[in-house]
Amino acid sequence: MKILLLIAMRLFMGFVEIILVVYACYLGYHLAQDAYYFKGFVGKTIQFLAFDKGSWIVSILVFAITVGACFFIGYFIIEFIKMLLTHAINNIWRILGYLAISFIFAPYHFTKTFIYYPIHCSIVIFKSFSWLIRISLILAWFVFLGIIIFAFYHFNLIPIIVDFCLNNYQKIITMKKLDYSYIFSFFSIFIAVDFISLGFMYLFQKFLLLIHMKAYERLEKEHLRKKQAQEERQKEYYKAYEESYQNEEKYEEEQEEEKFQSKENDKEEFLMLLQIFGLTENTFNRTNLKKSYKRLVKLFYPDLKPEHEKEEAHKKFYSISRML
Repeated sequence: MKILLLIAMRLFMGFVEIILVVYACYLGYHLAQDAYYFKGFVGKTIQFLAFDKGSWIVSILVFAITVGACFFIGYFIIEFIKMLLTHAINNIWRILGYLAISFIFAPYHFTKTFIYYPIHCSIVIFKSFSWLIRISLILAWFVFLGIIIFAFYHFNLIPIIVDFCLNNYQKIITMKKLDYSYIFSFFSIFIAVDFISLGFMYLFQKFLLLIHMKAYERLEKEHLRKKQAQEERQKEYYKAYEESYQNEEKYEEEQEEEKFQSKENDKEEFLMLLQIFGLTENTFNRTNLKKSYKRLVKLFYPDLKPEHEKEEAHKKFYSISRML
């Protein structure tokens, strides 16, 4: 099959080359006439360049340039088409396979492109962006669905679609002879829908990639903001901890100082009491303290004093009792 197609392609391109030669000669002849008689754009140009009218040399030169330019441009185009057709013929089965796959997967690609990807993009946007964008997206979906519903009911698209499907179904089941033109048109529509769906699918994929990149940037900024806030909280915690630690050290120092001061005061009071009772640190014990206390009581107890000394003795006895 490939050999037959290559032979047919070469015969067809040979026929095209013959047509190119004939057309180049025809065009060169007409332009040479214009140059000879100063007609048309070429004639005006020759006249402007100050060549003589009716010059055979100029006409032959114009003919040669025209034919050469047509041959060069036409040969380049023909060789390029030959290369494309040869490549297509050499990969004919692969191309037919791609077309068959496109025909089979056209509904799947259409559904994925125009239903799955818009919903998926909307979900990603709704999860990753701000509330303003979410509300705008919801409003856009409502507007889009409202336009579709309005179009369906205003233009009666549902009965038109149903009639089209029923007519094609009746045509298929009542077809007595295989209609290749109908099959080819049906096949072409499916392939066109598949290629359009693949094109829009590519755009949706790029758009989805862009959305993911923007969402990642936003999440990274949010993570950086949370990290900075956490670092600030840690700094505040460490600062508060240092302040509390310094306050605790200061409090402990004050307590130690108070204890030391109370010990000094207690020692001073103890020495004062020893002086009052007439004792020393060596003679201080329970027995000597009782004896000294009884002696001082007898000395300063108000009831044992005369009437004129009772008031003064009462004051001294009260002060001694407070010390004890």
